Amino acid sequence: MNPTQSSRQPRRRWPWPLLLVGSGICCAAILLFPWLVLQGEAGAALSVRFLFSHLCHQDPQRSLSLAGVFLPVCNRCLALYLGGFLGVLLAALTRGHSAWLLGYRALLLGSLLLVGLDVGLDLAGLWSSTLWSRVVTGGLAGTALGLYATLYLESRPLARPVPHRGNMGQ
Repeated sequence: MNPTQSSRQPRRRWPWPLLLVGSGICCAAILLFPWLVLQGEAGAALSVRFLFSHLCHQDPQRSLSLAGVFLPVCNRCLALYLGGFLGVLLAALTRGHSAWLLGYRALLLGSLLLVGLDVGLDLAGLWSSTLWSRVVTGGLAGTALGLYATLYLESRPLARPVPHRGNMGQ
């Protein structure tokens, strides 16, 4: 498909608000977790911890503590979520360059490679992952993932309705 065809087709605009709200809710749930615990909202706090337990190892030694309560995700996951929210926000500013960004996948793949190296080298005993290496690699990967996911979903052309076979040729 050439560029003139793609510019005439209607594009999806629902991904940006949906991803912004979804990533915002995730970030709010993580950051409000200590408040829930301190307010005695055990059911809500346990629900948040349980939800994120499927996505994160929740090691307290690798988690930020706010008001004496460890967050329900580790530092890398916190940076991924906050970075993802930032990436979705940035997508609104970069729509005019979405074709270039989507074509230049090295930004996305490079950020994911950095996370993989930080984790892999730590597991192999060749490098000690630090708070800052986890936060920086997680934040870069989250920002890239949020940006690319939003721009990719918005760049997809809308599907045209398929005529019903019974109505064709009549």
